[in-house]
Amino acid sequence: MKAIARIRQGVFVAFLFVVGCAGTKTDEAAIDMDARASCAARAAVKGTACGLAGPMVTSSAANWCAVDDAKTLGCFENLGCGAAGSVVLTGRDPCRSESGDRIDLPKGFQPEGFTKGPGNLAYVGTLTRGAVVRVDLVTGLADFVVPPGAKTERAIAGVTYDAGHDAIFACGAWFADGFVFDATTGATRAHIDFPRGPKGTLINAVAVEADAAYFTDSVNPWFYRVPVGVDGLPSGAPVRVPLVGDFVMVPGLEVANSNGIVAIPGIHRLLVLNSANGVIYNVDAATGEAKAVTGVSVPQADGLQLDAQRLVIVQNAPENRVTVVRLDTTMSHGTVTATLTDPRLSSPTNPVIVGDALWIVDSRLADIFHGNAQPNDRFDVVRLRLPAD
Repeated sequence: MKAIARIRQGVFVAFLFVVGCAGTKTDEAAIDMDARASCAARAAVKGTACGLAGPMVTSSAANWCAVDDAKTLGCFENLGCGAAGSVVLTGRDPCRSESGDRIDLPKGFQPEGFTKGPGNLAYVGTLTRGAVVRVDLVTGLADFVVPPGAKTERAIAGVTYDAGHDAIFACGAWFADGFVFDATTGATRAHIDFPRGPKGTLINAVAVEADAAYFTDSVNPWFYRVPVGVDGLPSGAPVRVPLVGDFVMVPGLEVANSNGIVAIPGIHRLLVLNSANGVIYNVDAATGEAKAVTGVSVPQADGLQLDAQRLVIVQNAPENRVTVVRLDTTMSHGTVTATLTDPRLSSPTNPVIVGDALWIVDSRLADIFHGNAQPNDRFDVVRLRLPAD
């Protein structure tokens, strides 16, 4: 507990500025399969020197001292204490990052939401213990900007970065709440409580405009409008806006309906997708009047990103693909221009577009729901090439 407290007090930002481990020399012969005890002892020495000794160091050492990971121990020994502490807390080894097309996320922390931040940064929300992970899409380094909470107090689903206020709006999933976090320090700027519906509440995705944030509730036929002041913080209570018009609510206690959401710039309208029936709706943000977007169907759609008239939609299991749609100027009709698949995608959830690079969170939701995940499972974001529009 003391080690975790010390880590939380200030090592997270330091980790982003670690410049790899190139040039570190490791005596691999001294840490081969017959010398794991020595390897673990060396990891413990480093941990003790940095005030990190404890079960988290022991657990990480077990991974580093496995056959495939032993060569990275020397790199860990040469990290600064701030970086080493963040490595221990996240379970992510910067010395073993795969260059370019895949970035490791913290082990055991199931990712879901994903949003582009400033510069090379992006942010990932974790359903596990409600953390937000900051990822540098160029260097591959990752740390917790919002540290994990207790297992029973918080989960984070969708996240959206508000560039005007350097803030992250986050969805609290089945805890029926939301947050505004400082994107640099991770401090909680605001906490939002949503009313619970008769069949529960699942606050799943969020879109942010200058005067309001819009949160989907995936198990009810409405979304919430939260007024936002000039300081970027909620200025009033959530307002329930019924989804009417063409919107169809598919029944079922475990069926996710309204899910991904983006704001159409400048006209106070939203694009909301329904995971259950594969329909995208163009929605009046004030009245909730929904018009189905014609020409496209995206079953199991989860997250989406709007780039001018190009809409990128991530489809969860069993689809495990990305659909790229060209919308007309009225955003009422779409034409599929590309369908992307990749063997690395297993229940992907949300996209981030950076030029012709398309980064996708691989959440493995199906494994989680079917009990096939382990506490130390690795999760990642993967890069695909986005075809020219």
